Amino acid sequence: MSIIVSASARTVSSRARSSRCWAILIVVSLFLVPACAVAGGPKYIAGASFFNPAVVGQPVHWAAGQVNYFVDQGPLSASVTNQQATAMVDAAAARWSSVTTAGVTLTDAGSLNEDVNGSNIVVNSAGAIAAPADVTPAAANYPLAVIYDADGSVIDAVFGAGSSQPDACQNNGVYLWMDNLNIDAAIAHAVIVLNGLCATSSNMLEMMNFELERALGRVLGLDFSQVNPGAATNGETGGTQGWPTMEPLSAACGVSGGACIPNPTVLRYDDIAALNRIYPITSANLASFPGKQLTAANTISIQGTVSFRTGYGMQGVNVVARPLDAEGKPLYQYTVTAVTGAAFNGNHGNPITGFSDAGGNLLTMWGSEDPAQQGSFELSSIPLPPGVSAASYQVTFEAIDPLYILENSVGPYTQGQVAPSGTLNAITLPNLSPGSSQTLTVTAADSPVAGFNDAIGSESEPQPMPTGGLWCGRLSQIGQTDWFTFPVRGNRIFSVVTQALDETGAPSNSKAMPTIGAWDALDAPGAMPIGAAPGFNGLATGET
Repeated sequence: MSIIVSASARTVSSRARSSRCWAILIVVSLFLVPACAVAGGPKYIAGASFFNPAVVGQPVHWAAGQVNYFVDQGPLSASVTNQQATAMVDAAAARWSSVTTAGVTLTDAGSLNEDVNGSNIVVNSAGAIAAPADVTPAAANYPLAVIYDADGSVIDAVFGAGSSQPDACQNNGVYLWMDNLNIDAAIAHAVIVLNGLCATSSNMLEMMNFELERALGRVLGLDFSQVNPGAATNGETGGTQGWPTMEPLSAACGVSGGACIPNPTVLRYDDIAALNRIYPITSANLASFPGKQLTAANTISIQGTVSFRTGYGMQGVNVVARPLDAEGKPLYQYTVTAVTGAAFNGNHGNPITGFSDAGGNLLTMWGSEDPAQQGSFELSSIPLPPGVSAASYQVTFEAIDPLYILENSVGPYTQGQVAPSGTLNAITLPNLSPGSSQTLTVTAADSPVAGFNDAIGSESEPQPMPTGGLWCGRLSQIGQTDWFTFPVRGNRIFSVVTQALDETGAPSNSKAMPTIGAWDALDAPGAMPIGAAPGFNGLATGET
């Protein structure tokens, strides 16, 4: 009998060229962790398997930038009335609407038809939600519903018993979901739920106000951003003032509430630029936003690509733009960021885990498959610092914090972040004025090059495993696979071990995430493996 063993590198990076060595045999497939996100920009990017071809690669957003929201009829808590809660929602919405270069308006369009609570939102044993008609996905006339969950019963019904407990209000004080999207990449319906159990003091309300503002940013389609991550400890003057509303991990929020970032009711430049990019004001829509200004004519633009020496785009790099003062020092409070590969699919799937998500949706639902987007970045629509007519900018490149994953992910990868390859030197752009644009082509020095045991085996023609049982090679591009086969006898035990290595040959958890699968050699191509193991379940660094 022969067995084909596949170790698919669920890569955390398309910057692949990272090496891997496996004892016994393998298939390696480059696939990126689920995703549709990029920092300092859009959270959701339209893909090919759900959206119209004309909008593939574009941000999912509200049509024409007009968002009508409807508020619950009940109180937020025993101490916060409906009127007080609605005033908080209106104030948070107004901060996004007030951006003078963004074509977006959030409007309080009145009340829902009832007090939404645990008596009228019920989840059955099959997971189906029964709810008032005006908060369901089909409620096109109530596109954004804001629910005041006074006793936490709505949250517990939807997310499970105990989800509303006020011991972690920095995480469960505000919930949101988007439950209806149109194929033209327009958002059709969304829901925000405020947890009344987290509205019990002035400190808790201050934190909820910040979380609400972040939730509205997510509803508008923004992703979280990594801005001045070390500002609290490394002495960056003004660094914490640059922390955006869309800060991941709820910024400095904690169980006691209070301010999560300095001046939490003020949108930062990173928030503003990200909103501008999704909802630009052009000559075509200017009349719909009285008192606002054309985006491109009143901001600066920096875009470009970051690539390996092979020419492949390097996805998942945080690109950071900061204006410089008269002495050439960075003004950290005006930092703006974006992650490379904004519009590129973050999870291409592989033969081991499949090509659909847990809900059965094809992974191609999100993100463009255009390789030109793989290393691209977009830092357009950046407002200049106040009081200046031009400024020089410094552009730098950095890794995303490995803690920014899952629901707090920044950029296109959700299950893990990557370390950039090679050297990416800072760039200075002099004297940028409103309306100016710069395009950068950045190639990482010392990044991997082609020509070292690239994957060659295929599922239909796997390579025989070397007799010593050890093989080393390199991943080099998205979707690449490598397959090996070897004969086995019955009643035998063997181990298959993969270990991801970085460019230097050292074991690494930040380059590839190998997943092992085994097939009977008689299985038809396309069959699922007879056995599999998840990435990084071994004890050693990078080991599966």
